[in-house]
Amino acid sequence: MEAVRRRKIPLGLGILLVAVWLLCGLTRIDPDSGIAVLDSPLGILGPRVTAAGWHLVPPGLLRLTPYPSVPVTLSFRAGEDDRSVLVTREGIEVTSSGTIRYRVDPDRVLEVHRSVGPGYERTLVRWVEDSLRAAVDASDYSGISGARSEDLRSALGQSLAERFRAAGLELLSCDVGSVRIRSATIAGSSRPGQGTGTKVLLIGLDGADWNIMDPLINAGRLPNLGRLVRAGARGRLHSITPMLSPVIWTSIATGVSPGRHGIIDFLATTGKDGEKEPVTSSLRKTKALWNILSEQGLSVGIAGWWASFPAEKVNGFVVSDRVAYQLFGAGAAHDPTREGKVFPPEIGELVASLTVAPETLGVAEVSRYVRMPDDRASLPADQNRLIDDLKTLLAAGDTYTAVSLALRARFHPDFQAVYLEGTDTVAHLFMRYVPPLMPGVTREDAQRFGHAVDEYYRHADDLVGRLVEVAGPQTAVIVCSDHGFRTGENRPLTDSRIGYGQAADWHRKYGIIVLAGPPFRKGHEVSEASVLDITPTVLALLGLPVGEDMEGRPILDAFEPSFLASHPVRYVRTYETSALASSAGATGDGSAARSKADPDRLDPQGDQELKEKLQSLGYLRQDTANSHNNRGMLLLGQGNFDDAIAEFEQAIQASEDLPMARINIARALFKKKDYERATKVLNDYLSRQPRSKDAENLLGNIAMERKEYAEAEKRFRTALEYEPNFTDARNSLGILYNKLGRRDDALKEFLKVIAVDPEYAEALNNIGVIYKEQGKAQEAIASFRKAMTADPEFAGSFSNMALALEQQGDLKGAEEMFRNALQRDPQNVQVRTNYGALLYTLGRFDQARLELEKAIGIDPSDPSAHNNLGAVYGRLGRTSDEIAAYRKAVALDPDYADVHHNLGLALLKQGKTEEGEGELKKALVIDPRYAPAYLNLARSLLGHGRTSEVVDVLTTGTRLLPGDPDLQGLLGETYLRLGQKERAIAAFEASLRLKPDQAELRRRLRALGAGAKAGGASPDPAAPGKP
Repeated sequence: MEAVRRRKIPLGLGILLVAVWLLCGLTRIDPDSGIAVLDSPLGILGPRVTAAGWHLVPPGLLRLTPYPSVPVTLSFRAGEDDRSVLVTREGIEVTSSGTIRYRVDPDRVLEVHRSVGPGYERTLVRWVEDSLRAAVDASDYSGISGARSEDLRSALGQSLAERFRAAGLELLSCDVGSVRIRSATIAGSSRPGQGTGTKVLLIGLDGADWNIMDPLINAGRLPNLGRLVRAGARGRLHSITPMLSPVIWTSIATGVSPGRHGIIDFLATTGKDGEKEPVTSSLRKTKALWNILSEQGLSVGIAGWWASFPAEKVNGFVVSDRVAYQLFGAGAAHDPTREGKVFPPEIGELVASLTVAPETLGVAEVSRYVRMPDDRASLPADQNRLIDDLKTLLAAGDTYTAVSLALRARFHPDFQAVYLEGTDTVAHLFMRYVPPLMPGVTREDAQRFGHAVDEYYRHADDLVGRLVEVAGPQTAVIVCSDHGFRTGENRPLTDSRIGYGQAADWHRKYGIIVLAGPPFRKGHEVSEASVLDITPTVLALLGLPVGEDMEGRPILDAFEPSFLASHPVRYVRTYETSALASSAGATGDGSAARSKADPDRLDPQGDQELKEKLQSLGYLRQDTANSHNNRGMLLLGQGNFDDAIAEFEQAIQASEDLPMARINIARALFKKKDYERATKVLNDYLSRQPRSKDAENLLGNIAMERKEYAEAEKRFRTALEYEPNFTDARNSLGILYNKLGRRDDALKEFLKVIAVDPEYAEALNNIGVIYKEQGKAQEAIASFRKAMTADPEFAGSFSNMALALEQQGDLKGAEEMFRNALQRDPQNVQVRTNYGALLYTLGRFDQARLELEKAIGIDPSDPSAHNNLGAVYGRLGRTSDEIAAYRKAVALDPDYADVHHNLGLALLKQGKTEEGEGELKKALVIDPRYAPAYLNLARSLLGHGRTSEVVDVLTTGTRLLPGDPDLQGLLGETYLRLGQKERAIAAFEASLRLKPDQAELRRRLRALGAGAKAGGASPDPAAPGKP
C-alpha cells in the first residue's frame, strides 16, 4: 500500500497566518484614560505594567488587560433572577438598581490584577450583589423602599469601600436608585379572600388640633373622643404642602403626594379651552381607597370627601362633596339635577330627605355656639354673615352624619369614610375671638363668639360618638385631621375669616390621629405618622397588600404585635396598572369603578355656585395663578428650585395680584444662594406689600448670610414690630445673636419662640445648640430630644443630637442619629458633612470620603465639606488632594479659622514652613482663642529654634485661654529651652493644676527639682483642628 502523503502548508501561507496572528494582537493603550498589565495565560510571563501606546500581544500567548485610571461608572441590577435573589428580613423578595463610580489606583494596578484579574468588572458586580444581599437581608422592606433607601446606600457604601480599597480600587460613589418588589413574587399577592375580617371606620375632622382637643378631653367635655384615645393609640399627624383641604384629603385617600394624585388646588383646569372648575374626582390621577377596595371585592361607603364628585361607581355607596357644600352654600343639595352627586343613583331620594338646609336652623340651634342678641338685625353685617356661615357648617355636618348612619345600616360596608369640615371652618370663623384677646377684637365680641370653637368641638364629638356606636366595638376606628390650627399666642395677626386674606396662615402642620379598636395598642403614643400613611394603614387593617409605589407606609407603631403576627403586612408593586377600577361593584357588571354619567358637566349650576364661593376665599383667585403657585411650592419642597421659580413666574403672569408668588420666588432664590436677585424681588414685593413680616424676615436672613449683621438685626426687629409673636423672625434673631457670640440673648429669643409655640422644633434645637456650646451636655441632649419629638421630620435636631452623643463618646449612637437625619433629608449638606467627620473619627476614611464627596456634589460651595474632605485625604495619604481641598475651602470662606489651621498643618508636613506658619497665624487672627493653632504654630517655631517668638505666641495664648493645660505645658518647655527654670516650673505647675493626671509632667517636675534638663518639642500633626 502506498504511504499517505501529508499536505505541506506553503511557506508563504504560514508566514501570512503568523502575521495575521501577530496583527490580531496589536493593541493600543490610550495614555489619557487607562493603564494596562501584560502577562501570559500560559504562565511564561509574570504580570507587569506596560507603558501607554501600541503593543504586540499575540493571542493565547500573551494577555494585555486594560484598567481605567479615570473614573468609571458601573450600573448594576440585582435580584431579578433566581440566582441573585434579594430577600428582606420579613421575607419579601426585591430587586435593586443603582450605580457605583470607581477608579484604579495606578500605583496598585498589579495588586488589582492579582486580586480581581482580567474579568474584574464581573467580579465587582458580584461584590455589589453580595454586599447588597447582606444589607437587604438585615433590613425591613419599609425601611429601604421608596424614599427610605439612604440606610441601604450607606451600608452598601461602607461594605464596598473597604473591599475595594483592599483590592487596590477606589470607590468614588455609590448610589441605590430604587428598591422594588420582584415581579415574580407579585402575581396573586392582591387576591381577594385574604382579608383580616376587620371592618374599618375612618372619620376625617378637618383642621382638628390637639391643642384644642386635649383641654376639652381632660375636662371631660369630649367623652367619645376621650374614650377612643384611652382605648387606642394617639399621635400627631404630619401634614404636607400646600396645606389646603382638597389637596391633603386626596393624599389621605390615596397614600401619595399632590404631585402624583394631581389635585393641587380648589380649582383646576378641565382641559376644555382652559376652563376652570372646582376640583372633581375626574381630575384625580391615581386610585383612591374606595377604588382599590372595590376592585378587591370589599364594600365601601364614602360621605362628604373632598373631590368625590362626580360620585364614582364602587362596590357600595358614595355621597359626594356636592350634597352639602358646607362653607360654599347648600343650594346644590336641593338642585333637581342630582346626577353624579351620589352612587348608586337610587339612594338619591334618601340622601335628599336627610339633607339639612341651613335656613331651617333657628336661634335655638345657633345659641349654643353664639350669644345671640334679642334682635339679630342689630348685629353688623359681617357678624350676621358669621352666623349664616355657622348655620351652613352645622347643617353640612349633620347631613353627612345622618346620611352615613342610614346608608351604613343598608350597605354594611367593610370600609366607611366620613368627612366633617366643621372643625376647621368654625376655627376660621371664630378662633380670633377665643381668649386671650387679640388686637381688633372687642370684649363684647369675644363674649359673643369666644366659646363657639369649643362648643362645635363638643358637637363634633357627638357626631363621632354616633358613628362609632353604630360601627360596633369590633370595628377599627381611625380619626384624623389634615392639619392643625393655631391657638393662643401662636395665632397670626392676619384675619382668620374666609374671604378676608391669608386664611391658610392659621393652619399648623400637625393634625391629629387616633386609632382605636382590636387591632391597635391601647394607651399608646404614636411617634411618627403622616397623612400619606392613612391609606397604607387601612389596607393593612383589611389584609390587603400596600402599594409599593405609595409614598406612605402603615403606621406599624400603632398596631398590636399579635395582629401583625397574624396578618403580616404585604406589598404589591402598584394598584394603578388596571383601568381605574375594574370592580365587581354594587351593580355587579364589572364596569370601571370611576366611570361617570357625564364627567364633562354633571352639575353646571352647582359648579358655578361653588366656583363663586371658592373665589371669595382669601387663598384663592379667579384663574390659574394659585395652581401654578401651589405647584411651585411642591417643587420648592423637592429642591427643584428652577422649575419652582418658573411656576411662580407663571402664577404672576396669570394674576398680577398674587403677592405670595413673588415672595416664593425670593424663597427659591434664597435657597439657590442667589441673594442679589432675591433681594431685588423682595424690594419689589415690599413696594406692593409695605408691611410684610415675611419679606422682612427673609431679607434679614439674606443679610445674615452675607454677614451684614446690623442690617439683619434691623430687618428681624422690623418683622417683629409688625407681629411680635412672629416665631420665624424671633428664631432668626436668636440665630443672629448666637453668631455674634451673644449666647444669653440668643437663648432668650429661642425661649420666647417656644413660649409662643412649644412645638417649634428649630427653636428647641437651637436651645440645645446653645447648651452644648456652654458645656451643658445633658441639657443639650434633653433639648434635642424635645426637638425630635416636636418635629420628627426635622433633620437638624437628629444631626445635633449626633454631635452631642459624639462629644459624650457614644459614637455608635451618634452614627445612628446621623443616619436618621439623612433618611429624613438626604440632600442636607451640613448633616452629611458632619457624618463624614464622625466616620473620620471612627477611622473609616473611605466611607468618610464617599459621604463628603457626595456632600460636595450636592453643594460645591460648602466650605466645611471641602475642609473635612481635606482632612480625610490627609489620612489616606493623598497630600496634594488634601491641600487642594483646603485651598478650595479657604477660597469659599476666607474667614474660616479651622481650614486655615488645617491648611497650615498640611503645608508644614510638606516642609513649606513659611507658608504653613502663615496659615496658622491667619487662623489666630480670625479666632484669637483657637488653641490648636497656638500649639502647632509654637511647635513649628520651637522646632526651628525660634524660641523667643514661641514665648510671644504662647503668652498670648495662655492669657486668652487660661484654662488650657497644653498651652501651659508647652510654655514650660519653651522656658526650659531658654534656660528660665523658675518660669518653666511655674508653667508646668499651672498645667498640672488644670489637668492633674499628667504623670510624665510630674516626673519632669521632680527631675527639675534635682536639676535635670528638659528636652524640646517639634510640630505635632496629631493636634489637628476640627475636620
